[in-house]
Amino acid sequence: MIKKLSLGLVLVAIVVVVILIVFQGDGKTDAEYTLINVNRGTIVDKAMAIGRIEPENEIAVKSKISGIIKQIYVEIGDKVVIGDPLLEIRPDPTPLEYAEAKRNVEIAQVALNSAKRDRDRARNLQEKKYISQKELDDAETTFEESDLRLKLARERLALIESGKTTIADRTVESVIKAPVNGTILSRDVDVGDPVVPLTSYQAGTELFSLAPMNNLVFRGTVDEIDVGKLVEGMEAEIKVGALPEAKVRGTLYKISPKARKEDNTTLFDV
Repeated sequence: MIKKLSLGLVLVAIVVVVILIVFQGDGKTDAEYTLINVNRGTIVDKAMAIGRIEPENEIAVKSKISGIIKQIYVEIGDKVVIGDPLLEIRPDPTPLEYAEAKRNVEIAQVALNSAKRDRDRARNLQEKKYISQKELDDAETTFEESDLRLKLARERLALIESGKTTIADRTVESVIKAPVNGTILSRDVDVGDPVVPLTSYQAGTELFSLAPMNNLVFRGTVDEIDVGKLVEGMEAEIKVGALPEAKVRGTLYKISPKARKEDNTTLFDV
């Protein structure tokens, strides 16, 4: 009987202790936690691209004739429109080139004189029915071809001597003009510099670079870890280093399909 009573008292004591612990714990919990209001928002995941803002289309101005820079009409930063003169090139042929041009004119003149005599003779013979109409036509064609060769030789000589000539009612001169409307971004030659012409087998001397400044784009690189976060057509925010407070908004329109290595890092162009 006494043992049962002792066991009952022990159980009651345990229950009392548990209740006290629970109530004390609830009091501490209410003191430690603070209630706040929940607001709905957007989680933003960023990918950083490093690059620069530049014109969408930049044009290299080159010459199709050789010579020496005689005069420059524009400087860096100048705005030009199509047809504005940029610089003038003074022809600088070698003695051999000049001699060949002179001799070609003389040879073409001799050929024309011979073709003219053959044509006149053919006309007289055809009137007397001694030759066919085809033979007369051949003589006329030879004369016309000789006349064209002489004109071409004279045009080449004029271009070498003065840098100007007229071909098929079109004036060809050594003044290089602006091919598009835009702003001069760089000038790569000075007065007195030689100019190598642009041909099918050589790149030629770059004289100026110019670009329309109304269409600017950002070109940069992004790490391969972040490229998966980008999607063509998504909005982008650009920060300019020189203007840290300014923010420019744009649209990502192209991601390079091919990565490139730079300082042991894989980068994608955007």
